[in-house]
Amino acid sequence: MDKSGASDERTTITLDGAPKLLARGVLSAGATDERNGHSRNRSATFFKSVQWSPDGSTLLSVIENNHLQSWIVPPDILEPTNLTTRTLSPYTTTRSAESIHAALFYPFYSLQNPSTCLYLASSRDHPIHLHNSLTDQVVGSYPNINHVERFLAANSMCFAPDGAHFVVGTMERIAVFDVHRLGTGPMSVIPTVRKFDSMSQQGVISALAIAPSSPSLLAAGSYSRTVGLYDISAPPRSSCVAVYPVESKSGGVTQVVWSTCGRYLYVVSRRSDGIEVWDIRGTGEVLGSLRGRNAFTNQRISIDISPDGRSLLSGSVDGKMREWNAVIDGSELSGEPVRVWDAASAGTTVASATYNPVYPKMVATCTGQRSEIDLEDSESDSDSGVDSEQEFRKPRLRRQDVESQLDLWLCG
Repeated sequence: MDKSGASDERTTITLDGAPKLLARGVLSAGATDERNGHSRNRSATFFKSVQWSPDGSTLLSVIENNHLQSWIVPPDILEPTNLTTRTLSPYTTTRSAESIHAALFYPFYSLQNPSTCLYLASSRDHPIHLHNSLTDQVVGSYPNINHVERFLAANSMCFAPDGAHFVVGTMERIAVFDVHRLGTGPMSVIPTVRKFDSMSQQGVISALAIAPSSPSLLAAGSYSRTVGLYDISAPPRSSCVAVYPVESKSGGVTQVVWSTCGRYLYVVSRRSDGIEVWDIRGTGEVLGSLRGRNAFTNQRISIDISPDGRSLLSGSVDGKMREWNAVIDGSELSGEPVRVWDAASAGTTVASATYNPVYPKMVATCTGQRSEIDLEDSESDSDSGVDSEQEFRKPRLRRQDVESQLDLWLCG
């Protein structure tokens, strides 16, 4: 693979069926938490998500303790001479003052053109920041402010296909920004709740996606278990096209993904075993669901669709990544996963599993979850001379280690 992520003709790595672990990155010392004057060990934090840059050269990870890391994939990662697992190190580490709600690569990101190596990041009580992934610098900001002059954190973001605009979702509001107007607020604001209007979408707008076949058609999911369709080119008060309830008995919507043909919409929810498949441009109804996802957790577990639109990949809470056949042009819904791979030890959450957009056989995953805390056995300290009543009032805590790592796989 070359510097831009393009596949290399010299690549001859072959597989015997099981995925090959190409490289692994772990939480570095730069991502430890030093708030309140103390350092947090690695087991106390974890990777929340990972995504590929559009050119397939760089990874962006969000870490639970308010850090962002960019990782440049070695250009010779697929060379057949690399028989051992490589070690990945972050290229930049960015600390946020508050919790990170969303992050997103610029759609025309190219490692060969450093001026395009950009990503957006949203955190609580701050403007949306535009970062350079190579220099760790903030190159611009976009204030998203409500009527009482308070910053609204974007819980979801997506770019328009032309890269000139991006859309953010907050509490009962969708805002459209011009990328080139640094330091300014949104071009337009779409309220998702309107008085005396049956097509209202309450709660936090937690997921956004623009249809590939129609740059003005926006799908928006909410924590109130609804999915809305909006025409962002229409006046804000009349932009809502439809609002649908999520059929499955699950938590709020965390992700919406369009099929590459723009006809179907995949809806992902918390605490769910399946992925709902909606026929938006055909019948306008739910076709069914892709089952066996095993994501019964409040933690976001993302899915990804392959560049050719034929496969769909998801993590889980049992250390596995699963792949389904995607629905294409009226094809039959497969339902069950067609492939299941081990991506981590049993009981470890695989929060993200995503295809490389240029070489889709290369898959990135990140693992980890909030570690459990239990009380230490008080009997083990019976000879410490500490009064037993005092021990009862001030129990000591022990944090159990959990696996948290970023992996690159070659899947057959």
